[in-house]
Amino acid sequence: GTPKQPVIKPKQASLTPEQKQRIENSNVKQLVAPKPPHKILNEMMGGHVKFDYAENPPLPPGMEEGPAMHTLTTKIDDDTSSGTGPTHEIAKNICSEHAIMGVVSRRYKAINEIVARGLKSKDELLLEDETPFELASVAIFKMLNEWETGGFQLPQDLEDVLYTSHLFVPVKERLGWIRGSNLGFSTPIEQKDGEKSMSMQGNMRKRPMRMPDNEVLESKNPVSFVNEIRGAVEYVDLGVWGQPPNVTFTVGANIDGVPYSGTSNNKKDAKRNCAIDILTRLYRITIPDSQKR
Repeated sequence: GTPKQPVIKPKQASLTPEQKQRIENSNVKQLVAPKPPHKILNEMMGGHVKFDYAENPPLPPGMEEGPAMHTLTTKIDDDTSSGTGPTHEIAKNICSEHAIMGVVSRRYKAINEIVARGLKSKDELLLEDETPFELASVAIFKMLNEWETGGFQLPQDLEDVLYTSHLFVPVKERLGWIRGSNLGFSTPIEQKDGEKSMSMQGNMRKRPMRMPDNEVLESKNPVSFVNEIRGAVEYVDLGVWGQPPNVTFTVGANIDGVPYSGTSNNKKDAKRNCAIDILTRLYRITIPDSQKR
């Protein structure tokens, strides 16, 4: 008999408003989890920030010598920052705050330079910018610490968040995952007991989609094909390498935590090749070479 055609699974059912709300809440908590300045500085710089001890600055005239102070310095992008405090940890955080100010200034200067050169619009660049979330993390951390210093007893749940910031992934990494998985709306975070999934409500089962023959595959746009199978997938610009005219664009997507990507000499074909990567690896669909760019 004739061989059976492979079967493509129907696209995943949409999430309920309640499931989306839980995901949104989880994403926001992750993005603005309270973190000390030195941790955010490390995240901004991709790790490996070093702090060195330095001599304490001279006391103002007439001020008596007090408890021993600590002064730390760090060098970021050839810019040296310092901080002085009664403990090593406080000095490190003050030093890190000063360094963060410089990092933020340079980031937005770079954004304006890219806009001036016509490479991207300011709206695009600000959408990709993780700085506000990083600064919010520091601000919440400082506020909660000030409350504790003033004698306020933090509720246990808030205290747990404050002292487990090391368990949260860096903002840049979290944002990349959210952008690459339709703002995180790929799968529900949890399923309440007794709650029926969308696919089980009523008679919502879809007939499996048959694998198109080669003639159809040769004429089918890979991006549209992915949308037919999966639903809308959000593609993210991952970077541009090289100098004109030898420039390579990379576009990526993240589906259920698995990254996919495609490269080409223009953004449109890079997105197309990313869709082909999804079809090939996720759905085991062999795309004809004529479709690849």
